[in-house]
Amino acid sequence: MKMPKKRTLALLLVAVLALSFVLGACNNETGGGGGQASQAAQSSANTQAQGGNTPAEEPIVVKWAALSSDDNPISILAHEFMDRIDERFPGRIEWQWFPNGALGGEREMVNAMVQGTLDAAVLGDLCLNWVDGTFPECEMTSVGFLYKSTPACYALWEDNNREVAKYFDKKAKDMGCIILAYTQVGGVDVGNRIREIRTLQDFKGLKIRHNESEYNAAYLKAMGANGVPMNGTEVYAALQQGTIDGLTMSDFNFVFNKYIEINKFHSRTHHMYNTMNLDCSVEFFNKLPADLQQGFLEVGLEIEQYCKNVMAPYMEEFIIGSIEGAGVKYSYLTEDERMALKQACVDAYYEEYRNPETTPFDPEFFAKVEKFMDEWTEEKEAEAEAAINAEYKKFLDANPGFTFHEGFTPKGEGFAYRGA
Repeated sequence: MKMPKKRTLALLLVAVLALSFVLGACNNETGGGGGQASQAAQSSANTQAQGGNTPAEEPIVVKWAALSSDDNPISILAHEFMDRIDERFPGRIEWQWFPNGALGGEREMVNAMVQGTLDAAVLGDLCLNWVDGTFPECEMTSVGFLYKSTPACYALWEDNNREVAKYFDKKAKDMGCIILAYTQVGGVDVGNRIREIRTLQDFKGLKIRHNESEYNAAYLKAMGANGVPMNGTEVYAALQQGTIDGLTMSDFNFVFNKYIEINKFHSRTHHMYNTMNLDCSVEFFNKLPADLQQGFLEVGLEIEQYCKNVMAPYMEEFIIGSIEGAGVKYSYLTEDERMALKQACVDAYYEEYRNPETTPFDPEFFAKVEKFMDEWTEEKEAEAEAAINAEYKKFLDANPGFTFHEGFTPKGEGFAYRGA
C-alpha cells in the first residue's frame, strides 16, 4: 500500500504562525526556506575561507500548506513530490507540512506565497486570479462545459511543446508563483440531498453552493439554480442545517470532505475540470541552489505523468465506488442530457467570452482552448483513455496489492469503470 511518509506536521507552530510570517516579511534573509539555503551556503564559504572543515549543510526548511486532508488525492501527490525530491537530494530538505487548511483557505495561502511568507501550497488553478485579478485565464476551467475530459486536459497541456502550460507558467511567475505541476483528477459534479439532477428543470429552486469564482456563479445561474457562494470549510455544516440543498465541487471532494454522509444524489455532470496545482513562491524558488531548482521542475513534470497515468484512473474507480458504497444515487448523464446543459451555458455567456470587446479573458487564448476542445473527438478521447488505462494497468501489474486507500483494491479498469 502506498502511503505518504510522515512529515513534520507543523501544527504546533500554527499558534505562532502569524508571528513567523511577520518576521519573515521583515527579514528577507531569514524568511522562507530559500533564506536558510543562503545562510548555509554563506556559512560554508566562510569556513572554507578560514581554512577550517566544511560543516554539513543545514537542510532547507520548506513550509508547504494544503486545504485538503492527507488522504485526498492532491495531498497524496504533494507527498509523492516530496518523496521524490528526498530520494534525489537526501537530507537537503526538511518539509513542514500544513494540511487541512491549517494556514487558512486558498485565498490566504496564495497571498502568503505571493508575499513570500509561505514557500509552497496545493492550490486550485483559479486561485491565482484572486491575488490581483490580472490572471482570469486560470479560471477558464470554471467555464461550464468548455473542457471536455481529464484526458483532454492533459492533451491540451502537452500539445505543441506545452504551449498552453508555458503560457500559464509565465503569467503565474509574473505574479509571484511557480507552477511545479499541473494535476487534474476527476470532474466537477453536482450533489444534493433533495432530488436527482439530470435536466435544467431539476436544478430549479435548489440552493447550490459554489466557490468564490464568478464563473461558477454564472454556471449555476444558467442552470436556473440559486447559487450560494461559500467557503469550503462551511459546507458540511450548511448541508446538515439545510442552509444549502447541495453543492458543486470536484467529485473527489464529495468523498474526502464526507458530503456523501448527507447528500442522497450525485449527478456526474463533469461540467468543469478544475486543475489542482503544486505551486511554490518565486521568492522561495529563486533562493534554492541551482540543482534543487532543476530537481523541483523535473519532479514536477514526473508528478504530472504520475497523476495522469496512475492517480486519475485510480480515482475514477475509487470515487464512483465510494459514492455508490455510501448509498448515494450516482447518475450518469447521457450525452444528450449533458449537451442540453451545455447549450444553456452557451446561450447565457459564451458569446460574451468569445467577443474580444467583452471577454474577461485573452481572446486569442480562449479561442485556442475552445478550438482544441471542439476538435477533441470521441475517437481521440477513446484513444487517450486507452493509452492511460494501459499505463495504469502496467503500473498495477508491477505493484501488486497497490492502493492509496486502505480497504480499497483497484480493479485496473480506470476510465472504463462504470460502477459495481
